[in-house]
Amino acid sequence: MRAFMVVICSKPWFVYAHPGYTRVSLLDFTMDDFGQKTKEARIRHLTNLSIQKKSPEWKERKHETVITCDELAAYFVEQGQLKSVEEYHTKVTKKINEIMRLMFLQMKDKLDRKFGCFEIFGFDFMVDDHFNPSLIEVNMNPAMFLDTKTMEHLLPKIITDSCNLAAEIH
Repeated sequence: MRAFMVVICSKPWFVYAHPGYTRVSLLDFTMDDFGQKTKEARIRHLTNLSIQKKSPEWKERKHETVITCDELAAYFVEQGQLKSVEEYHTKVTKKINEIMRLMFLQMKDKLDRKFGCFEIFGFDFMVDDHFNPSLIEVNMNPAMFLDTKTMEHLLPKIITDSCNLAAEIH
């Protein structure tokens, strides 16, 4: 999962989170080939788009590789793994936001405070089978490629909203 944190440098700080999107593999998950170095195993277990693009089905199915977090929540409800979308937000989204808040508190003193500026951070998470999110990494310069319809819809809005907020605040 890729969530975004936008930090608008001001006094006081203005920070907001965006739930982002979820990357999905073009191959069904199984542990049978975990750890193997085959192309199929990499596509099955690594959802990075640079890996998914190596799938022979990429051109026909690329828009299936990125979905919104609401679509993911609806999938878990449809599969009977969660009772409601609200349960997903309680178990996943709120925990992700708390992790991002704590990370901001740890790094805020290292950020430049330049008025009229903002920074977008990409937070990558993995969610286990009990819906516990784990932080994988934080990207200071997250990719903003518009490879899929979901990304075409979400990413320009994040940029526009960030610019508008920064201009309004400053």
